[in-house]
Amino acid sequence: MSLNSQNDYLKPYIPYDSCELITHPVLELRVWIHIVQKSTDHPENLTSDSINFIKKQFNWINNIYSNLKPPSITLPNNSISYIKDSRIRFVVDTITFHIDETAWDRMKLVKEENKKRWMKILAINSDSGTVKIAGIRDKFKMIQDSIIITNTIFNDGTYSIKQIKKKGANTVLTLDDDIQISEDSIGFVSYFKKSDKNCSRDNWINLTKENKDYLHVFYTGSSLSVPTFGCGPSPYFLNVSKILTNGEYASAQLTAHELGHCLGLRHTNSPQFTDLPNNDKFGWLPCDNNKVSNNIMGYNLCRNYLSPFQIAYIHYRYANNDGIYKTLKNSLSNQSVTKIKENMVWDKNIIATGTIIIKKNQTLTIKKELIIPDNGVIIMEKNSLLTVDNGKIYSPGKNWQGIIKKNSGCINLFKRKKLTEIILKNNGTIVY
Repeated sequence: MSLNSQNDYLKPYIPYDSCELITHPVLELRVWIHIVQKSTDHPENLTSDSINFIKKQFNWINNIYSNLKPPSITLPNNSISYIKDSRIRFVVDTITFHIDETAWDRMKLVKEENKKRWMKILAINSDSGTVKIAGIRDKFKMIQDSIIITNTIFNDGTYSIKQIKKKGANTVLTLDDDIQISEDSIGFVSYFKKSDKNCSRDNWINLTKENKDYLHVFYTGSSLSVPTFGCGPSPYFLNVSKILTNGEYASAQLTAHELGHCLGLRHTNSPQFTDLPNNDKFGWLPCDNNKVSNNIMGYNLCRNYLSPFQIAYIHYRYANNDGIYKTLKNSLSNQSVTKIKENMVWDKNIIATGTIIIKKNQTLTIKKELIIPDNGVIIMEKNSLLTVDNGKIYSPGKNWQGIIKKNSGCINLFKRKKLTEIILKNNGTIVY
């Protein structure tokens, strides 16, 4: 397979400006916002007064996805370099507040509990304010600022480090804090390590019971003094921490980036698709026409572009995965109507509207999958024809209303003697 053809399967899913919404609909992701506060008195996060802030964030995010800019780095011989509207939207459905310090604190320091990593104490000298430990550990970063003395008789506690020196085959720690009593050959030195739950599933498990009907956005915090950070590891949830410490628009750009991960996109420092640059320099740099792209999935200051194949992959993914299809508002019962006013052949998976009407004397041919929403229905007018040619018509929710011939009841394919209006061929199927 040539490099240029390996993404050919995505081409039918590119939503060109000329593509009708019938075949290339706007995907509407149902978003459930979870604002996780540290405590009632000290939320250290968004509050009930922040609803307009959230609305503004998602207005920006939707504008980024609907008003994409041309690529800052153009590829040679790339005839399809720019799609303005990705036809992807994020619809905030629900906002829930939680008070839970453990769920709030996504990045913190915790004691190293693995005893195999502890350092044996050879001597504690109260006169010199030093602790001698076994081994050469003067370069060990985790004990440069503070240590935890444990399993001694008199000196258990947390201490600040003033100086570290190698002494023979051992290491001497000079403490900033007073030691009350000297001890010999007893106890251990442990230390604080970073606990990073930025990408953890625990909030999704504990706060939503692993709900898969929405894309859950957790706004959380951190007890560490770090900039705003986030992670989008799943089609069902993402995390953004310390959003109030960032610029508002920069936070929207960060969230748009993490949402991209949830939708299936990877970082652009290594190209996921053939219409992306071979190299994209990361490092919060201004985008340029040479080394730093303006891609949403890059680490640049612009974040306002997605390539046609990136966009197409998102549409392809949601039209080929029943599990994540349920997170779309498109999957719910809706009043939208598609009218087939001319003979049409659908040769890609189609996420359908609530009602499809095949008008009089017209033919609709399904060659892939036609995905019907909850309570969806297909209405066939006089002399219309529905052909399922190696395709499939079904509803992931399994509760659609079937096919209705106008002025009659529902058609039951297995009881009618003649199905002149519906043709199944090449293993085409309709699942009720």
